[in-house]
Amino acid sequence: MVGVDNHPGSPNADKTTDHFMVIVGMGNDSVGKYFLFHDNAMGNKNVGASNENRLYCKCKEYKLEGVADKRNTYFSSDAGYKKYTVSQIRKSKRK
Repeated sequence: MVGVDNHPGSPNADKTTDHFMVIVGMGNDSVGKYFLFHDNAMGNKNVGASNENRLYCKCKEYKLEGVADKRNTYFSSDAGYKKYTVSQIRKSKRK
């Protein structure tokens, strides 16, 4: 699971993490290497689990950032389309 920042401020104690998602895979395309994520906050499973949900490795900047499927309504804003930047990486717990 990763925490992401997508706008200034945050309701969380770290003041950077606005949202959480789950990394489910990796890939490579014309933009570069990416991590595929599922956004469990989406009511539409086709959007939340879309292959367009990608966080790209910007290795020279030491960051992971990307965009979700354009149908993701959480992800759009009046100012335009938001970008996710990973702010936390958490280990998954096994039951």
